[in-house]
Amino acid sequence: MLNKNIEVIVNNVLTGESKLNALDFVAFLNANELIVGENNSEVSYNGENVCYIHIDGSDQIPGPWTVWSDDNSIYEQEVSSIDEQIKELAWEHANVCGNCGGKCSPGMRKIIFGKAFDNICSSTFMFTNPDAKTLECLKSLLMLRKSAV
Repeated sequence: MLNKNIEVIVNNVLTGESKLNALDFVAFLNANELIVGENNSEVSYNGENVCYIHIDGSDQIPGPWTVWSDDNSIYEQEVSSIDEQIKELAWEHANVCGNCGGKCSPGMRKIIFGKAFDNICSSTFMFTNPDAKTLECLKSLLMLRKSAV
C-alpha cells in the first residue's frame, strides 16, 4: 500500500530541498513496506510502530517536517553493522527530553550504540528537516528497526 496521503501533504506543505528530501523519505517508506497510518503520524511495519512523522511546513520545531524514532531498545545495542559516520549522526540527533509530562519526563539515561546520554526522551532520536546526508542516517536506523520487527 502506497503512502499517498503523506505524499499529498508533502506536496502541499513543503517546498524546495525540504520537499525533495521528504518525498525521497516517502519513496523509501514505500519501497520498504513501511506504512504511514491514517492520521499521517505513525509509521509501522507488520503492525508495529517504527517511527513517527510530523509535517506542517512551519519554521518552528517540529516543522517543517520531523521524524522521531519509536521507543525501542534496539538502539541501545552496540551494532557492528552500522558504520561510525551513521553512529555519529545518530548521536547528534539524540532526542533530549523537553519535560512535556510524558512517560520519560524529565528524560532518562540511555546507552545509544555504546555511548551514554542523559535526559533522553522515550523517542530516542529526532530528525527535524533532515538534509540528504542525515536522511541516509535516518533510513539506516529505520532499516535496523525494521529488521528487529
